[in-house]
Amino acid sequence: MGQGLARYLECPPSRRYVPPVPCSGAGVLSRHAYKGNYSTRMARQGELLRRGCGECITFAAMRTAIHCLARALAGTSLATIAAASALVLSTLPAYADVTTNNYTLGSPSGMVMGVVATPTRAGPAASATFIVKFTPGEALSGSSRDWVTVTPSVNLGSAPFNISLVGGACNQSGTVGVAGGGASAVSGLTVDLASACSIIGTNQVVVTFSAEAPVTGGTLDFAVTTSQNATAAPSNVIAVSASPPTLAAGSYGFGANTTYGISDVPVSNVSSATTMLSLTAAATQGSGTISFASSSSGSGYAVTDTPASGNATSDEVVSATATGASVTLTLSAPVAEGDSLAIIASGTNPGPKGTVEEDDITVQPGGGQAQTTSSIMFGGSVSDLGVGPSSVVAGTSTLYVVDFTASDAIKAGGSITVDEPATDFSRVSGVEVTDVAQGWQSVASGATLAKGSATIPISSAVSAGDAISVLLGDVTNPPAGTIDDLTVATTGDPVPATADAYVIVPKETPGVTVTVAPPTPSATATYTLSNLRASAALPGGSGTIKLEGPSGTQFPSKGSDYSIFDFTSPAGSGIVSGAASGGGTNSVTLTVPHTISSGDFLAVTVGDVANPGTAGSYSITAGGNVNASNEAGATGPWAKGPRTAGHHPVVTDLTTNASVVDNSVALKLACAVAACKGTVDLASGQVFIGGTSFNISAGKTALVHVPLSPEGRALVRAAKHHTINVRALITVTGGQPVKQATTLVG
Repeated sequence: MGQGLARYLECPPSRRYVPPVPCSGAGVLSRHAYKGNYSTRMARQGELLRRGCGECITFAAMRTAIHCLARALAGTSLATIAAASALVLSTLPAYADVTTNNYTLGSPSGMVMGVVATPTRAGPAASATFIVKFTPGEALSGSSRDWVTVTPSVNLGSAPFNISLVGGACNQSGTVGVAGGGASAVSGLTVDLASACSIIGTNQVVVTFSAEAPVTGGTLDFAVTTSQNATAAPSNVIAVSASPPTLAAGSYGFGANTTYGISDVPVSNVSSATTMLSLTAAATQGSGTISFASSSSGSGYAVTDTPASGNATSDEVVSATATGASVTLTLSAPVAEGDSLAIIASGTNPGPKGTVEEDDITVQPGGGQAQTTSSIMFGGSVSDLGVGPSSVVAGTSTLYVVDFTASDAIKAGGSITVDEPATDFSRVSGVEVTDVAQGWQSVASGATLAKGSATIPISSAVSAGDAISVLLGDVTNPPAGTIDDLTVATTGDPVPATADAYVIVPKETPGVTVTVAPPTPSATATYTLSNLRASAALPGGSGTIKLEGPSGTQFPSKGSDYSIFDFTSPAGSGIVSGAASGGGTNSVTLTVPHTISSGDFLAVTVGDVANPGTAGSYSITAGGNVNASNEAGATGPWAKGPRTAGHHPVVTDLTTNASVVDNSVALKLACAVAACKGTVDLASGQVFIGGTSFNISAGKTALVHVPLSPEGRALVRAAKHHTINVRALITVTGGQPVKQATTLVG
């Protein structure tokens, strides 16, 4: 299993933590038990791991917790991930104003997903057919005057032409649409969607165009934006260097009817100009070959001809005569010695034969020199691909969980390959593969490990449709940034599938965090600022803390909406008594009710805050004698040892009025900073009228149902539908108790 994996399972006795779940083997925390419920389980599982290795934590338990944490964090901001993962906190100087992490309200316009560009290589200034695929995530339509822009990282050698966009109910040629004429230049292209176009967020969109590659060698990628996705999403990198002709396909699935793009085909050794062009497919692995389509009009085929000195032009295909793996094209204009060609062809991929199928295409202009392309692999791709590093700190050696569903079977002795160019797999100390469907689990041996790639042999067969989980210990994270090019392929599904993007954060992140519940534009919410520390004494009744939120935020005026939690000295905690200066605006100053000593760890909770009306990413500035906690946080979800003073749970009672239904009262509680586990007791005067326990994930609100005691039920009956004033005493393990007055309606 290896030293690296073993250390995740071992803790000194003084740091052991028994998780609040029964331990009875690998099934305790099965991934299927939490399917569709990752968000609500995130804090509980994150807490389980943060607190250290319990006496009965199993590999399956850890894998599930990391999987849940990764799914819950998918798509969140860099700062939010840093806060949720309890990453290393920077030590900030002791000056007054500090800014929190960013928090997100609503769903601001984000990036499109899964941008993949082909070919992966093109010659400098060579003609090429580029294919850019992506999933928009948001609906697009011509009737809404939507558009799609594809921008190269460096200028192309020529403006794109032969432009098409296909996806959903859209099959458009050219750039002209409802919003205008679009654009095409060396700096990129814009397609204004036509009136007939309608694309839903989950459709794959394919933009195809011809252009010359950049004139100098180097690298190239394409960034995609749309009218609904303002943040540019980059594709994989394309190498710009001299190479053989490059072959790409619109679809790599077995038996798929698709188009093929052939780029950078040199014309040489032709005795005279020719209008004939032949293409012949051949198997480089397996026995199946591409079958080309015939067309008496040349439909489905296109050729772009770039002379040795001149501009690229479209050369119409008059006819295409095909016989199986060969097709002969007749062109309207001849090609000549020294020209460079880009070709689009139509056909059908080879069908499945139980082996890897890989083809190339040989192109021959007239009687000239035959040119053979690179090869492409056919087959399926794994689905439901997810990746979860246990720590998202750059350069950290950590545990990775890679989950996917096998679309096609993998024979015993086959392999799984994980690729990500900037991630270092060379120091991986152990690999575990689990087939969740069949219930087998094995520690893999003989893996090929390198920087950027890990190929893992499997000893047992995998059936199509099986859910697979791969655990890799001691993977070294890449540098900080968005990672959107991690791919997984298997010998059964050889075409790489790309995982959803995830964020790797710098080694130091801001220490002050804010949680907002609910994070909905224009909603009334509870804000909790945590990981604050008093940089000087704050005298009770005169010391102040200033909070400044983004424009559109309205902090309340009532002091009772503000609670201060002093985790170092509980005597410093309390509810603000006087009105907050600046209430009703986005900048308020509150006076602390009790003296807070210099160095105390603090949290501030504010209820009845009006969120800004616009979705987006925001932060809050805290002023006065407070700064960020200088306590070092954990470097991963299961940092060992006791929690730091700045990470205590904070619970808030959001209930002011409640009805009695079926002898039970529902209280709405909000939890922040860390998971909240505790009790609720209700009393009227000196009479205990009900109580229960609760367990709420950090950043969540929940309805806690409190059953009434016999005395409570009698009190409600006697009230005869009149109101009853009660007091709720809420205790939370590791945090400060809360008292809240509530009115019951019997």
